[in-house]
Amino acid sequence: MIIRKMIIFMLFAVTFNCKAERLDEHNSNYSFSGNEYTIYIKSNCPDSLICDKLTGHFINKTKKEDFYLNNGITINIGYDNNLRGFVFTDKNIEYIIRQPSEENIGESDKWILIIHKKGTDYIDSEVNKALFSEVGDIEFLSSVSG
Repeated sequence: MIIRKMIIFMLFAVTFNCKAERLDEHNSNYSFSGNEYTIYIKSNCPDSLICDKLTGHFINKTKKEDFYLNNGITINIGYDNNLRGFVFTDKNIEYIIRQPSEENIGESDKWILIIHKKGTDYIDSEVNKALFSEVGDIEFLSSVSG
């Protein structure tokens, strides 16, 4: 009887943790939506605009797969630390979600997702050397505390 209760408790704990970690538009600070990927980003810092503790929920709509990365950071520039994007790494792959370069500025709500091998540098004119890239819509959602 005790073993049965322990198993039920463990199953409940696992189920509860899965639900607590799920990120969507209701409990994220930002979202990126392209043709192939939707990404929900949550800041785990007091200031969501400057953070080195981001969680990303990556949904590949084509492959119907999703995964989480918990090691994201914001890209900030200038004296005011203006938010320009996000970087997540997973083993040898780097996922960058950022504003397009100044030469490619268009609509402010259109950002680019670039997936490339970690440690390989590229410049905007060489995005075709990335493993994958796409332009999508960025949304600044409600502030969610970490």
